Amino acid sequence: MNSLKKIKEWLNTFTPFNEQEQVDCQHIRQFLEEELNLLLRDNVKMHFTASAWVLNPKKDKVLMLYHNIYQSWSWSGGHADGEGDLLSVAMKEVKEESGLLSLKPLLDMPLSIEILGVQPHYKKQKYVSAHLHLNYTFLLHNTKEEKLKICPEENSKVGWLSPDEAVRSSTEAWMKPIYEKLNQKMKEYLG
Repeated sequence: MNSLKKIKEWLNTFTPFNEQEQVDCQHIRQFLEEELNLLLRDNVKMHFTASAWVLNPKKDKVLMLYHNIYQSWSWSGGHADGEGDLLSVAMKEVKEESGLLSLKPLLDMPLSIEILGVQPHYKKQKYVSAHLHLNYTFLLHNTKEEKLKICPEENSKVGWLSPDEAVRSSTEAWMKPIYEKLNQKMKEYLG
């Protein structure tokens, strides 16, 4: 199992963009001191996840997936499951959930850090209690045109949407501010 070294390093060098990131980073620092097994779902209260805000080759659209559990368009991402390199986790999840293979990180650190509340739900006929995702989001670029593929276990649609459409298409009200923030930060990065 990989350590939390890189996660802590990113957290310590991350400059919060807004109050949400400032508060969430403070809480994550506290959780790293107090909680065990934050890289594993064995910690049923909270654990690390990684997401990706993926740009198409022209850098004018973002990858969105229609998530089966939440019945909403959302970003790609998943659980650390013991892996301390959350950038690798984010890239692996994009490949699994969309079929994209030509991915390149545009930043060598997270674009965004957030704590996300997960509602109770069933996954593979097993009940999952409400918990927190300590999430690092990475800005990725799909460097060449590739055919998108759904991952039936995770999503039922995959597509490239304009950044504004990505926000509008989400039916998860709590995610809209996160996606709006990602769009702002992405635009600042791209200039």
